[in-house]
Amino acid sequence: DFEGQRERLVFNEEVQGWEPVDLDPSPDYLYMHVLFYLTGMGITVLLMNLLIGVLGQNFDTYQAQSSMLYLRARAKMLATLQFRPWTLRFLRRKECKQNLSVAERMVLCVGIFLCFPLLPVLRNHFLALQTAMRRSLKEY
Repeated sequence: DFEGQRERLVFNEEVQGWEPVDLDPSPDYLYMHVLFYLTGMGITVLLMNLLIGVLGQNFDTYQAQSSMLYLRARAKMLATLQFRPWTLRFLRRKECKQNLSVAERMVLCVGIFLCFPLLPVLRNHFLALQTAMRRSLKEY
């Protein structure tokens, strides 16, 4: 049917059924295949250009908003780190809020998060660890 010819079926007596027979190529065989491949390549190039255009437009849109998106993600991360259940006890105290800046509290949150698996072992030594972290922050 690709070249406009119908396939032929021949009855095979050995299997008692109909079997298709391969047809000889028509005079339009070469032209039809060239047209098929050119159309396929043309559609592929057209769709690829559309994809590149959409991705470029999207990139330009987010490039213009990148600083705002970065600050939003940073604030979200700070809020997430600050309100972790294991940091609430230590970082919401008035003394901690008055003595530490936001950056120091963020680093302290990360330090607490990294030391959290050791908390049952270091429970009595946590204050000393917190003081050492503050000291290293101020030196940095």
